[in-house]
This record gives sequence, C-alpha cells and structure tokens, in this order.
Amino acid sequence: FFKITNFLFSFIYLVNYIALFFVILVLSTQKVVRDFVFLVDGSNYVGNANLPAVRDFISSIVNRLDVRPERVRIGLIQFAERPRTVFYLNTHSTKQDVLASIAQLQLIGGNVLRTGAALQFALANHFQDSAGSRGSQGVQQVLVLITGGQSQDEVKRVADQVALAGVLTFAVGAGQAAETELRTVAFVPNLAYYEQSFATLPTVVEQMMTPLITVVGEPCELLHNSVMLIIYFVHYISHNALTCCFFSFFKEVLTAIRGLSPAGGRSLNTGAALKFMKDTILSSAYGSRASQNVAQFLIVLTGGKSRDSVKEPARDLKTEGVVPFGVGVKNADPKQIEDISHNPSFAFTVKEFIHATVKAKDIVFLLDGSDDAKNGFSAIRNFVERVVEKLSLEEGKDRVSVVQYSDDSTVNFYLNTYLRKEDILNAIKVLKHKGGRGAKIGAALQFVRHQVFTSSSGSRRLQGVPQILILLSSSPSSDGMTGPAMALRDLEVVSMSIGVGNADPNQLNTVAFQPSFTHQVSSFDDLYEVEPRLVSSLKSVSTDLGTISTTEIPNTVDVVILLDGSDNTRDGFPLMCLFVQRMVDKLNIGDSRDRVSVVQYSTQAQVHFLLNTHFLKQDVFNSIKSLQHQGGSHLNIGAALDFIKNHVFITSSGSRYLEGVPQILILVTGGRSQDDVRGPAAALKQEKIVPFCVGTQTADIKLLHFFFTADSGKRDVVLLIDGSDNTRRSFSSVQKFVQLLAERLNIGNNRDQMSVVQYGDTATVDFFLNTHSSREEVTDSVKRLRHKGGRSLYIGAALQYVNDNVFTVLSGSRHLERVPQILVLLSTGRSRDDVRGPVKVLKEKGVISLSIGTTNADTLELQTVSHQPNNFFVANFEELSTISEDVLSFIKGVSIKQGPAYVSVLRSNVAFLVDGSDDSRNGFEAIRGFVQKVIENLKIEENGDRVALVQYSQDTTANFYLNSYSNKNDVMSSVRSVKHKGGRPQNSGSALRFIRDYIFTPSSGGRHQEGIPQILYMFCGDRSNDDIRGVSQALREKGIKIFTIGTTNAFAVQFMLMLSIILKYFEITVSLTKHCTIFFLVQTLTTKRDIVFLIDGSDDVRNHFTALREFLASLVNKLDIGHNKDQIAVVQFSNTAVTNFNLNTFTSADKVTNAVQNLRPQGGRPQYIGLALQFVKDNVLTPKNGSRESEGAKQIIVLLASGRSRDSPRGPASTLKNAGVAIFVIGSRLTDNIEMEAIASQTNYTYKVPDFYNLDIAFLVDGSDNTRRGFQALRDFLYNVIANLAVGVNNDRISVIQYSNVPVANFYLNSFSKKEDVLSAVKGLTHRGGRPLNTGSALRYVTNNIFVTSSGSRHTEGLPQILIMLTSGKSKDNTEEPANILKNNGVSIIGIGTQNSDSNEIKNISSEKESFSVADFTYLPNIQEQVEAAIKTISLRKKDEEEKTVQDIGKSRVQ
Repeated sequence: FFKITNFLFSFIYLVNYIALFFVILVLSTQKVVRDFVFLVDGSNYVGNANLPAVRDFISSIVNRLDVRPERVRIGLIQFAERPRTVFYLNTHSTKQDVLASIAQLQLIGGNVLRTGAALQFALANHFQDSAGSRGSQGVQQVLVLITGGQSQDEVKRVADQVALAGVLTFAVGAGQAAETELRTVAFVPNLAYYEQSFATLPTVVEQMMTPLITVVGEPCELLHNSVMLIIYFVHYISHNALTCCFFSFFKEVLTAIRGLSPAGGRSLNTGAALKFMKDTILSSAYGSRASQNVAQFLIVLTGGKSRDSVKEPARDLKTEGVVPFGVGVKNADPKQIEDISHNPSFAFTVKEFIHATVKAKDIVFLLDGSDDAKNGFSAIRNFVERVVEKLSLEEGKDRVSVVQYSDDSTVNFYLNTYLRKEDILNAIKVLKHKGGRGAKIGAALQFVRHQVFTSSSGSRRLQGVPQILILLSSSPSSDGMTGPAMALRDLEVVSMSIGVGNADPNQLNTVAFQPSFTHQVSSFDDLYEVEPRLVSSLKSVSTDLGTISTTEIPNTVDVVILLDGSDNTRDGFPLMCLFVQRMVDKLNIGDSRDRVSVVQYSTQAQVHFLLNTHFLKQDVFNSIKSLQHQGGSHLNIGAALDFIKNHVFITSSGSRYLEGVPQILILVTGGRSQDDVRGPAAALKQEKIVPFCVGTQTADIKLLHFFFTADSGKRDVVLLIDGSDNTRRSFSSVQKFVQLLAERLNIGNNRDQMSVVQYGDTATVDFFLNTHSSREEVTDSVKRLRHKGGRSLYIGAALQYVNDNVFTVLSGSRHLERVPQILVLLSTGRSRDDVRGPVKVLKEKGVISLSIGTTNADTLELQTVSHQPNNFFVANFEELSTISEDVLSFIKGVSIKQGPAYVSVLRSNVAFLVDGSDDSRNGFEAIRGFVQKVIENLKIEENGDRVALVQYSQDTTANFYLNSYSNKNDVMSSVRSVKHKGGRPQNSGSALRFIRDYIFTPSSGGRHQEGIPQILYMFCGDRSNDDIRGVSQALREKGIKIFTIGTTNAFAVQFMLMLSIILKYFEITVSLTKHCTIFFLVQTLTTKRDIVFLIDGSDDVRNHFTALREFLASLVNKLDIGHNKDQIAVVQFSNTAVTNFNLNTFTSADKVTNAVQNLRPQGGRPQYIGLALQFVKDNVLTPKNGSRESEGAKQIIVLLASGRSRDSPRGPASTLKNAGVAIFVIGSRLTDNIEMEAIASQTNYTYKVPDFYNLDIAFLVDGSDNTRRGFQALRDFLYNVIANLAVGVNNDRISVIQYSNVPVANFYLNSFSKKEDVLSAVKGLTHRGGRPLNTGSALRYVTNNIFVTSSGSRHTEGLPQILIMLTSGKSKDNTEEPANILKNNGVSIIGIGTQNSDSNEIKNISSEKESFSVADFTYLPNIQEQVEAAIKTISLRKKDEEEKTVQDIGKSRVQ
C-alpha cells in the first residue's frame, strides 16, 4: 500500500506539472501550436444545400486560430465512398490561403459513406511528416470529423487506432448522423457534438474552441529501471480551475494521500466501487462539473481480480461521459482492466507500483567557438568536463549535448548521442575548437532550439524533463538575440549565461532565464569561480522547476491603482472612480486570483485598502464607491511611488511577488510632480513592477513617456550638430553629449540607428545611419569626431542636406518600413538662410525634430524646426549634460508613435483599378499577386492605410471600397476571392471617372481633406475605347498619384513587382505598356544618380540575352540622362569583367540606347561576381570614369546574375556598401538566395526573375501489379531525376501520381516547397498495386487534378508543364483523347515504357520525339540523361518562343 500511495503522490505531482506545461502553452491564442485536419462528409447526406453552413463552421474555427507554419497548420479531407485530399497540413502557410481554399470547397456527392476508411486515410496520409504533420516533434495532432450520416463501414477499431496514435478526434454531426457513432469516433465522448440541423452548426464553435486548443492527447513516459508506463493523458481545465487546484487544493490532496491507510477486507468488489464512484463522487452533489462541460476522468488502480462484474458499472460510467483509465498490478485481470477502461489503449498492467520522480535534466552547453575564444578553449573544455562530472548521468537521468558557435553553429554531440558518463567525458576531452570570425549568438540560440531541443535529438521536454541551456560567451554577439532568447523561454528552456572578458553583460542578461543565472569572469582561467554557483543553479532547476515555471504564467495579477487626489483632480474625481470600477470589473477577484489595492496621493500617500483587504469583487466595488477625495495643493508622485514600493508591494500587504505573480501599477495623474520621479520609477522597474500611466491634459507627458512606456528600440536618429567656429571650444562637450545618447539607445541591427552630421557654411556627414551596426562602433566614431569649422550658420541648407542625403534608403533610413525618423538639431546662433521650406519637407516626410539652442540661438527659429514644438535651451554646450535625460525621454517617447504629424504622414488611401476585360483573363492571377504584394507592405487599420479594389471593362464595378475593411486579413481574403469580371471593350476613361466620383470620396473612405495621400494603381491592357486625358488631369489636380501598369503578360507584371522594390528606392514609378516593357522615372528636382548595370554576359545567358538587352533599353529610354542628371554605365562579366561603356561615355539618352541595343554577350564561364564587383569599384565608380560621388550623386549598382558565383562576392560587396553604394540584385532560378542577400544593400533589394526555366513536372507512375518487382528501380529513377532539378516553391515544382485501375496523387505540385521534402516523399513511396491498367483515366485525372492552379500549377504564368509517364503495360481504356487534351492545354508529355508496353500507344501519348523504351525498369538509369535532355529541350523551346515574341516586339517598335 505504501508503494500505491507513493505512486499516487508522484502521479499527482506529474499531472500538475504536465497540466501546468500545457496551460502555459494555451493561455493565449498566440501560443497554440497544433495540427488540425478537418475530415468533411462530402456525400449527399450533407448535400449542397447544407454546404455553406459546413464551410462557415470550418471557417469560424480557422478564423480563431493563429495559422502559420510554426504555430497552427490546417489540412482538409473530403470523403464519401472514398476519401479525397483537399489540401495537406503543409499546403497553405497563411490563414488567408486556408480560408480561400475552404471557400472554394465543392461536395463530391454520392450515397455511400465510409467514415472508417476516411479515418484510416487521414491517419495514413495526413498525420505524416511528409504531409506537414509535426506529430514526431511533439505537436498535438487534432482531427475534426464533420458528418451528416451514419457510416456504412466499421469505425470503432479505426477510431481506436487514431486515438492510439495520439490524435485527438472531435466528432461533429448533424441531420442523419448517429450520436452513438459520434461518441465512438471522438477521443472521449465529451468531444462529440450533435445538432439537429446544419444551420445551427456555427453555434457549436463556441463550445468547441476551448477544448480544441486545450485538450491534450499526448504520450508521457514514466521510466524506472526497465518498466515503461505509457499514459495518454487528457487534460481540460479552465483558467480559474488551474489557480484553485494548483495553489490551494494541491497541497491538501498531497496531505490526504500521505495520510491514506489500507481499508482492509478480503474480497475485491471493483464493480461496486465503480458504481459508488458514479453515484457519489462523480455527481454534481460532490463537486462534479460535468454539466459545465468539464471533462471527467477516473483512474482505477487495482491489484487483483474483482469478485463482481465490472462491465456494466464501467459502461454506465462511460455513458455518463466519464473517461476511465485502468491500471492493474500483480494479480489483476487484464480483461477486467480493459473492460473498465475507456478503450484498450487506456488500459495498463505493470508488475509493481513504482514511485516515479522526475530528477532528470537535459543540459545543452553552447560554447563560444569563435577565434576570440581560441586561446581559452582548453580552459572552456576543462570547465565543461568538471561540471559534467558533477551530474547524474546514469540511464534515465541527466543528458548532455555540446554545441559550438561562431558565424554558424556545429553540434559536437546531441543529447542522445552518449548516455554513459564515461562516453560523454571522453567526447568532451577530444573536443576541437571550431573557429570562425563572427559570434552570432542569436543564430546559435535559434539553432539549438530547432536542432537540439527536439525529440529526435534526445530532448525529453515532452516528458516533463527540465531543459537547460548553458551559454558561454567571450565576445558581443553580432546579431539580434532578443527574439531567439524569448523563443527559448516560450519552449520552457531555462537558460544560464557565462560571460568571459569582453562578453556583453546586457546580452548575457537577455539570454538568462533570470538575473541570478548570469555569471561573468574576467578571463578563461577564472571559470572555476563560476562552477559552484552554476552547479547550484542546475540543482535548483531540477528540484524546484515548478517555482521557476510559474513565474511565466500570468494566471493572476496584483494590481495597485495610484490615484491623484490633489486639488487639481477634485472635479474629475468621480470619473476617476468610475474608471477604476470598470477596470476592476474586468478582473477575476479572489484570494488565489486577482488582487487589487487603491492608494490616493497628493502631498502624501494614503492607503484606502491593501491587496489582502478584499477577496470578493463586490467588496472592492463597495470600497471604491466610498472613496473620498483626499485633497492637497502639492503633487509628489516620486514620494507616492516610494510609498507603494515600500508599503504596498510587500508580502505583509498581500503582494505575491515571491510566488511569481505579476505586479502591476496603474498611475492616474492630473498634473506635474513637484518632486523627482526618476529614482523611484527606476526602483519600481528594478523590482519587476510593471507601470501603466493614465494622464490628463495637465500631466507631464515627457516624464510619463520616459518612465512609463516600453522602449521599442527601433528608431533612426540623426544628430545635426553646429560645427561652426562658435563651437570649437565646446566641441568636446558636444561629443560627450552625443556619446551619452548613443550609450543609452539600443543601437544595433533591426534596432536604433544613429547618424551624425556637422554644419556651418555647408553640411558634412560624419557617419550615416547604416555606417555602424553596434553601440560600440558608434561611440568609437563619436570619440574620433573632428570639429568641422565654418564662419556662418546655414541651418536651412543643412536641413535640406539631411533630407536629401541622410533620411534616405541609401543612407540607411527605414522610413519606408515606418521606423520613426528623429532629428536632433544643436545650434548656437541664428541661421543665415530661411529654415521654413526645408522644415516643411522634413515634416512631410514624417521626420520628428527636436531643437537644442544656446542663449544666442533664435527661439522662434528653433520652435519652427521642432515638432509640437520640442526645444531646449542651455547657456552653452558645456551644460548639455543637464538636459540629456529630457532628450532621451523625447527620443524614446517617439517609439510609441503618438506624434500626430508622424501618424498622418504614414497613412495612405490606395485604390487598385484593374483591367477586368477579356484581354486580361490570362494575366489576372499575376495582377492579383501584385496587388497582394503591395497590400502586404501596408499597415491596414481603422486609422492607418485603406485599400479599395475596382474592376473595369465596358462598365466599372467596385469589389470593395476604402472603408469596407479595417484590417489586413479581411482585405487579403477579399482579394483572394475576387473573380475576373470579363467583358469588352475597355472604357478606361469611364473607369477613372468612377474612381473620382465613387472611390476617393469621404463617403467611401477617402481622406483627402485630412491631407492623406491618395494613390491609384491602374492596370491597363489594350488601348482604351474612350478618352482618358481629361479625367486623368482632373485626378492629378485633386492630388491623386496615378501609377500605370500594363498587363500584356504575366511576366511583365512580375518584373514590375520585382522592380517596384528597386524603384521605391530610386523614386521610380513603373509602367508596362501593351507592346513592350517600359519603366519611367518620376524625377526629383535635386536628385542625380550614377547607375551601373553589372550584367551576366556568360555562356549561361546567351540564349536569353536579347530579352535582357530589351529590358535595359526600355528602362534607359525613360531615364533623364545628362551630364548633371542621370548617368549610366554597363559592365558585363563572366570569368572576367569588361566595361561596355562608362558613366561619362554618353551624355544623351539616344546614344545610351543605341549602345545598349548593340550589346553582345561577352561569353565565357564560370561567373566571378566578386571579381566583377571589385572591377566596378576600381574601374567604373571613379572620378576619372564619370563618378560624381563628391558632388552628392547617388552611387547605384544593379546586378543581374544567372547563377552562383565561383568566387566569394562578400568582401567586394561589403566594401562597396560601406562606401555608400546601393546594390540591387536580380537573380534567376539558379542564383543562390543567401549569396544574393549578402551582396544586396538590404534583403528586400533582391528579386528572382521567373525566367521560364522554372518547370511544373508531374510523374505519372504505373503502380499496378505489373510493376511490383521493378518499383524500387522506378522510385530510384524518380529520385535521381528530381535530385538534378532546381526544386523550390519559386523554382521547379514536382508532383507524383500512381495509377492502376484508378489514379491516386502521392503529392501535388504545391505539397512541398523544399527539395529535401520532395526527395523524402519520393524515398517513402510505397507500391500501390491493383489491376487493370487504365492509362486514359489516369491522364484525365492529371488534366483535372494536377495541372490546375489549386494544385500548384503555374500554367497561367506561362511556365512549362511537363508530364513524365512511366508505364509497363497496355492500357485497358482509350488514351488518345485524354492525351490530346493534355497536349492541347500546353502540357509536354514524355512517355517511358517497357517491353510489356504498347510502343505505338506510348508514342501517340507522348509529345513529338519524346518517348523512350527500356527492357524493364531496372534499365531506367540508361536513359536518365536522355530524359533530362528532353526536359531541358522543352524548357528551352518555351524560352525561345518567349524571346522570339520579344524580338518581334522590338522589330515592330523600329518600324
């Protein structure tokens, strides 16, 4: 009996730990990580009349989930007599795509319903890694069955298999569905739902959502010696119930278990005991919450055979919705245990009750393997060895992994590589230093999360084993760490940081789970000092994991409300009290729930009630109603903050900070504090008290921003410093001031950026926003600043200079990404020129300015420059340090984006006017893609960007208006569902009038009167049938910017999309007209550019050089080329680089165009891009050859590459970028993405051109009984051919279909986006079998189900469609008609047969000269090269057709 109570004791601990883990996981929708597969009855039992209700039901669930690859994935199956995949878990990566696919769902029909077969199909085909399932990674698998009839095959056995696989099944039925069958299919009866009518199905969603995201069917293992007990633990518990059970009831349960004693007696009547449980313990009178839909579980532990029957009492329990688990030991009857249990998978028998406790740990050492740690690596190795010596490394306890990082990460050994201490220590002793220049800790943290803390690598996280990371760093990280560190915390990894030497303390704290887990020493030889504390921390994690974990769970909060009771708020005090009441009403007040305290302050602070005064909401309300205004002439916020820290946020006053309960302060103030709040506010933050502030109009906003807002840490800050002769003596003080600002800002990649500009007579940049990427680099550069000098102050010219040269994308400005743009002006005198014009330009751009002046500065001038205004005065620059805190407060306050000017500049109204005529039908998907891409970059919300979509042909129709939607999801969903309008002719003028009269108007959401930009994208195909000139001019006069985009073909639109990224930087608008691709620039008055086109002229581009040349010529035709305007150079490269012409060779557009038209490919191979970039730097972007960098001309390189470089381009690219050159990269399908991003100035300055070498290839494979013996050879052939293709979502796409009497798709063209996934799926192909061979039916299947847009085909984009058919017999049905349909649809067919095939049939099916024959499939390797050559021939043929079209267009232009 002692062993039984010990088992219970351990079980209760384990259950609470698992419950805690899963509640952490599901406290918010953002953290739900699940795979959902909907299994939908498509038979006549549902019928078309009920289909909308079914679609709405599924969509309602999907809309409430966070659908994306790393969180929630959705799959959909339809079934009747046979199941059919609609889409897999990895088919769609966004919620919009899933909803769009659901909206298009059509029933397959039929009167036969085989639910059992459908369940089997789901388990075998969807809950698999290849289909996107993450079950092997520990992600919960959920199946939702929706049916309208009773199955005509057996379901219970299959349902048990699904449950045994850990899949949670929910069963939803309506109409003729059988309720008993629904309960049988469901994982537990409580997860079955039935409605009389399909029309009421949406009401079930509310009941289902909580169980859908909280019920767990996850295997957890209790290991001891060689005994394994597997329990499928299902837990559903409400937010309140968790608090009650874990903090109050938990200890009582443990105490009661400890006090258990045997009841005694000789007979064992388990049946009577089960009846007793049903009638008493599991009844509402004894606390059962079954009526509240709370799941009921019963765990029966027995050591012998029952003398009475257990079957009937167990059945009665199950009928009531109780889920019993049976655990039998010693002499228990296994049959009785099964009868008791919910199903056989919930029945367990063991030899003995075991006292199982979780003392194991999974420990990963993440070691600095960079060059900085090379000399100290032996000390690191010895340190790790000593720590590991102290661990319990017996089987079933601690596990260890070692990973090294530098610029990338390498695993030395995983958690499951070695399980014996001796082997682990030997592996540590032979560790070799990795090496590498960089130290990318952020990337390393991501690496261990995805590659090491996983089940496949030995992690036991899902079994409740603590996961520990020990980071050892000797230098600052060169990449961002906050996101990866938080991701590890979300995974419940407890991280500890050890810093050596130059390691950044702030970065160490970011990684560490809590401050006490951070350790730092001055050298590697001092690591032994850390050892005792580290080992102690490791032990604390294993013995008190629950305490650590609970700090992350905001189940409850302690809220202190600090009310301004001074004379200033007397009239508004009743409203304050009402505000407090409404806020309290949202809380869940209780002793073990939320607690509230109210304190009033003026001169002094006065407590009305403490956190432990009231535990009922009504008592809190009554106390608030009785509040009397305190009064007082002084307002001392600092003293009040000190008071609540010392007297309210303490244990004796009811604070539960020691239990990890979040501590929250809400400050309500109506005036300026008369004492200092900085120190008290900082002290509160150090105590982890989270402050929120509500201020009235008279409150000190600057102070509140600084102390009570979170710092987003993403701003572009430019210091415009008076460098005139007036500041020569005080310049060192300016340097110290700028250095202080830099040290207090969060400077780094994707965080704050800083630039410094000096001005006097002229302005000069000391460093740009993108010159430095770390705080250290900026402060070092500031220390080296040299005073500029100059007799006069021209502030206006300086402001204009900053606008033109610093707040630009080239110089690192992120204003297009909506990052706040901040200018801090320091001035000692009055400007000699007018500042108003430049100030207006900066404000229109969204720049927020702050002015600092000395006593000689012009007050009005500084106020004109400043935002709102914000300006400070000091006697001289030696006193700048006195205002540093105020300046920082201002800068950090901008991150919350509350400045009205800032907000107004960033909003826009965007309308898309789309050619919906018959002429645009083929290119409509490309237009839709462009529209979606633009919308992705907008910030759509009520007071943000707005979007409208209008189609036109003969007449005009609005799909939606500017005010139709107020969030991006709704807009994207509507765009995806838009149908092509059709009709002719095109009346563009009428459409533009519609835009003027019905779209950009206040009633439709237009905000022109608010000064918000109005933008129109107009897609036009053929020439308009009516006049557009008058209305176009009228639109422009109303301030509407019109961007015209031609829609002749999908390639043009995609090219436009690619160049829109570049052109946004160039300030270029793009137009693609009917006959050729034309790009024209909207010129900026002061802008001049030196543009170098660096073109791949190698043998690889010879066949499509004409198209490249035409592209350049059409662009050059519209550039404003001239000596003091734009200049163009063209350089070709392959294994060498050659200048075709320099920047100063031609001074007119005609001469440049002629030179471009006469370009011939250089030839040669391979490509050396690094050499070419260095060539451009040394030989083209030089004053001698026309570069005007010294005159302020922007230096730009546009690289067009067709493949990967054979040398490293990183060094030359980095040199060019550091010199201020902007680099854009246009690649093809064979270029390397990482290489492109390394060359480009920014990652969004890269684009891959769909050069029509991208292919859609389907393999139609004979899977009949005839090919059983040769199937392995056939599978290997597929694998080898695919391995040589450039597979990817934007490259080649692959599908495999097997057929015999019926065809079945193993996967579609859009099932996988990575080559390794496709190859893995091919490797896992299993022979289907069957007879006879119906090739004609299979070809029809390919036409209707594979080469279609919904399955990933890109035929509408003009990409080659290829079918490779492999068959080993003569078809029993007709093949001629379906083969001709495919070929007429543009599909090229390559036929491969054996000696058993009909050679004439193969030739007739195949495209011209594209059929092959082998003796049997084992000889397939002999024809592999020929098949690959045939694929290339088809690809080149398509390309040649495209080039001929381009050439014809060129000729027509000349004529």
